[in-house]
Amino acid sequence: MKKKHKNLHKQNPKTATKTVPQVEYLSSAEGASLSIKTIEVVKEQTLIDIVQTGNFKNVQKYIFKTDVGIIASKSNIEFWSKFLEYFPDLTQRAKIAENIIDKISLHEMSLSVIGSSLINLNIQNNWINHLKAETLLVQGENILNIILKDKSDPTALSFAKQGVESIELSYWVYQSLLNIDLQQATREFFLQKVEKTHETLYQIIESMDSLVDQYNLFELALTKRQQNFPEDKMYLVDLFINLGSYGIKLPTPEIKLKAIQYSEEAYNIICKQELDAYLGSKLCQILSNLRDLYGQFGDNGKSLLLSKQIAYLKTRFDQEESKEEGELPEKIEYQHILIHGIITDKVLEIKKQIQVNVLDKIQVAAARGKWVEIKIYVDNGVGGYLDENWLKSQLGPLATQENYETALPLCFEVINIGIMNSQVHNPICAAIFCQRYPEVSYLGASKYSVKLLAKKLEENEGLYNKFFEKEMITIINERIKEYILAPIELIVKKGEWSHPIQTFTKAYPELVKRIMKDHAELVTNKTIEKCINIELEVQEKIAYEKQVAIALAKQETLAALEQEILKASEQQDLVPLKVVVAGDSAPIVEDLVV
Repeated sequence: MKKKHKNLHKQNPKTATKTVPQVEYLSSAEGASLSIKTIEVVKEQTLIDIVQTGNFKNVQKYIFKTDVGIIASKSNIEFWSKFLEYFPDLTQRAKIAENIIDKISLHEMSLSVIGSSLINLNIQNNWINHLKAETLLVQGENILNIILKDKSDPTALSFAKQGVESIELSYWVYQSLLNIDLQQATREFFLQKVEKTHETLYQIIESMDSLVDQYNLFELALTKRQQNFPEDKMYLVDLFINLGSYGIKLPTPEIKLKAIQYSEEAYNIICKQELDAYLGSKLCQILSNLRDLYGQFGDNGKSLLLSKQIAYLKTRFDQEESKEEGELPEKIEYQHILIHGIITDKVLEIKKQIQVNVLDKIQVAAARGKWVEIKIYVDNGVGGYLDENWLKSQLGPLATQENYETALPLCFEVINIGIMNSQVHNPICAAIFCQRYPEVSYLGASKYSVKLLAKKLEENEGLYNKFFEKEMITIINERIKEYILAPIELIVKKGEWSHPIQTFTKAYPELVKRIMKDHAELVTNKTIEKCINIELEVQEKIAYEKQVAIALAKQETLAALEQEILKASEQQDLVPLKVVVAGDSAPIVEDLVV
């Protein structure tokens, strides 16, 4: 059961400066002491009749003495949004709404005593809940009007908080009613009301001039919604997106960090759903927030990658619309990331410390596929920046073993960012990293190996390496083409090849050494030797097929000549001939007439 709402117009005596119209209110005791005659008068009129008279006190009397089920009649609810027209005094509106909410709270309390649900299939209770949602919405709209009447009033922020609570509760009741199997027309009505609660919530929050106040009110709305919807996080996405946008506007690092966390959580929630154009647009909003936030922290590579994800999503759903219209879609080369890790303040602090001197440099080297790159006796490749002593020195005051281990996942992330942002998408540095740092738990070899290899693997056993070897063959072929594969092709073409394939690396060690510095990690797993063997098999197959082709050509030529001679022999008497066909070495002599 929800807590009873406080008086919406209650002010702090120390801060209240406005002159409030004097309105006579009925207390609960006064309502209970009404005479029988008064009760009979009230019963002769409906709530609509009394509201239309504009008599505030009579409305209060009716609410006090009438059963909540009668107040929540269909006709009253349909009329309810209009009652504001009859009470221009904002404090009167607030008091009437509070009286009805109190009346419904007593009803809910009686239901809780007998163990009934507040939202159930009982038609009368659904009308009561409808009245509750409508009254809370009216209460929120009234609070907005109070704030807008004098935004400089010291109590404006307090009113805004009450308005957020009222609207969030109204939103919860309307959504709960939507979960009941209703007729289409009723569902459409409630959907419009849900949209109205969103609109009013944003208007209340944005009525505050301070961005910090707006941010805090969105956080209050999020807290209330998390309490009301503990199981279904999809209801939180819009609030997460709004909070993410405030991280861009506000300078406080703590708020920016929370904005990233909110955005990443919203992204993960949506990615669990079946994407359509609507959810795709939400993802684009989230990614735009993350792009700008990471850019503000100096991670330009990640900002660029997020921009590519936005472009992919827009292209994808534009193409789906084109497909529906009969147009042929273009091939999309890029896929969006399916899950984001939620960054912590500790990780962000480490990231900021090593961003320029480590992470940005690794990203550039990984994009070029350089694990080792010696320049003037300094290793500027990915492996050089991952050297434990160097990495710890760059951590500075944060240099602990624990923080070093935390930094490794950040290094792996920028390796992949560099790969994805490059033109060739050379993944060799990511493969080498996985083989060199198999003990890093976040790699999840055991978790993902089932999907990759249909079996569970221990950290870095042979089969895990073989998977990467298989994936790297094409990339490595390109890297060793000049130094190894081209010489092999030349050797075979010249007919100088006579060694068994398996002993090539021993016969030509210098060819292998020329690329050892770039591929040392993969050479240990004989990946380069596999590339060599594949190339040798290709070249030997080409040579063999060439020989077969020559032999077939000879046979076809001989057969053709034989047919011509036989035809000629049928027309006239000919002596047997010997046909000489030039070959690669000695001539071939064949008897053509038997």
